[in-house]
Amino acid sequence: MKEKRDLLLEMYPKLGEGYRFKYLFKDFWDIEDKQAEGYLAFWCDRADDSGISPFQKAVKTIKVHWSGIINYIESKINNGILEDLNSKIQLAKKRARV
Repeated sequence: MKEKRDLLLEMYPKLGEGYRFKYLFKDFWDIEDKQAEGYLAFWCDRADDSGISPFQKAVKTIKVHWSGIINYIESKINNGILEDLNSKIQLAKKRARV
């Protein structure tokens, strides 16, 4: 299986580049200090310059949500609890209408 993947990545350079970008982005989430912001900026610059449209689109989305992503990296706090609470409120409202 690994041999087939490596062959495909060699035969299709853009596929190989996209594969590397995927794993480079995955590495971003493991960085736990202030270097994370610099790493993400570096990744965005490289992905944008790659010419691979799905990654260019991802870069635009990341830039729109930049402050939220950086805040999460620094605090490791997200709004999952609030989303869950909102879901329960919406369900209660729906049941009350019936």
